[in-house]
Amino acid sequence: MENNVWDKLDKISARMKRLKTISNLTFDKWLKIMGGIEEFLSMVDISIDEYAYGIKEDDYEDDDGNNDEEAYKEALLEAANERLEEAFDDWIYKYDDLKFPLELYRCVALPGFEKLDTKKLGIYWSDDLRSAECHWGGKGDTYTLKTRIKETQIDWESTLEINMHPSLGEDEQEIRLREGTPLTIESYQKDGDKDWVKTRIKGKA
Repeated sequence: MENNVWDKLDKISARMKRLKTISNLTFDKWLKIMGGIEEFLSMVDISIDEYAYGIKEDDYEDDDGNNDEEAYKEALLEAANERLEEAFDDWIYKYDDLKFPLELYRCVALPGFEKLDTKKLGIYWSDDLRSAECHWGGKGDTYTLKTRIKETQIDWESTLEINMHPSLGEDEQEIRLREGTPLTIESYQKDGDKDWVKTRIKGKA
């Protein structure tokens, strides 16, 4: 059994490749591609009773006072479906509200800013400065990069995947770029510094 959440996201990615665009994507269509609520939660290693919090088995009994498993499962499915649809609607609302060129941020750890690899600036960015945190354990000082991108530079399928993940999406606020897409770093800020340093560094994601 795979325990790594990123392995699970690879499975989701394979299914999302059926989509060419998300501009007209509905929740029902997305959920169908995922194989349904139970299949999606299984792929991301979250049990339905954990995701549909607040639903208690003891609250569902049959006429004889025994636990009504069918009614309980139906309530779980309904609650989980409502929560996931709310997350989907929130993200689609955000998508509709994005303005381009879109300002993005990415945190990197470097022994010195001159060591920035312009050939691999990275595909993982965020449109929320507060969410642009270093997670990958690099050595050295941390720097936050700032760039602006066009809508066509975003890998929309992968972006939707991570933002719909129940345990990652809200915290990550991630925008994933197409690998190799041209980027220009407009400024950067060293951790602990107040000011941003203006620059014009060209490279690729």
